[in-house]
Amino acid sequence: MKNSFFLLLLAIFAFSCDGEAEKDITTDLQTEGNEIFRVSLALEESQIYAFYSFEEYQRMGSNALPGCPDLAIDTQNRSVTLTFSAKTDCPSQRVRRSGKIVVNFITTPQLFRQTHLVYQDYKFNNNPITGTRIFQRSGFFISTGTWQETIEDMLVYTPEGSSTKITGQFTHNLLLVNGLITDVTSTGELDGRNITGRRITMSRVVPRKYRNDCLQSGRTLSLQGAENWQIYRTNQLAVSHNLVFELVEGCTSSAKIVLHDGRSMVFEL
Repeated sequence: MKNSFFLLLLAIFAFSCDGEAEKDITTDLQTEGNEIFRVSLALEESQIYAFYSFEEYQRMGSNALPGCPDLAIDTQNRSVTLTFSAKTDCPSQRVRRSGKIVVNFITTPQLFRQTHLVYQDYKFNNNPITGTRIFQRSGFFISTGTWQETIEDMLVYTPEGSSTKITGQFTHNLLLVNGLITDVTSTGELDGRNITGRRITMSRVVPRKYRNDCLQSGRTLSLQGAENWQIYRTNQLAVSHNLVFELVEGCTSSAKIVLHDGRSMVFEL
């Protein structure tokens, strides 16, 4: 009788522990899903500012750019400072931005051109970003343009101060008509560490695709694309989450994350 009672208590204790473990796993995966979307949005919400030339910025007004930033142009150093703030009359302000992005234009030999995006006290949707993104364009063609992007130790923070550190290489192919951007296609991969200190990697298995008219209207989510994100539990063992961009209609798209356990999280802007 005593043995039966002891076995019953052991079973209850084991069930309770399994429930707590499942709760921890569930919370962990959802947190990872939120982190993936936060980093993903950090990569795409401001990259369009790298693709304009210095001369284009000189011709633009504030309302011509997504988010309607105030422009300060330094012709001597060939740099543009974009200052973001809440504006009630800005139709393209779908992502809440504050702070500054400094766009530096650097001329290299032959037809190579570098553009640096430098974040200064910058936040999107109350998530700070620090670091510099380097874009290099090779060649200049009437209908196409290819940019190689390098990111090294960029930090994407939560509003509470936790950070994700990322390093990556990306290729952006621009389609231009009469010198104006119409479409952007992006491929690439990244490596880094997540907010808990674990290694995180991403491989873009289907290129992201953007339409410039959608970007100009503030719709920063990719219209299509798919990525595999891995978060390591040990040096060799990782769980995989898949991020898929789907067109809803017009310029509206969604980001769907299929977590390791099969559950889905859907994000829209």
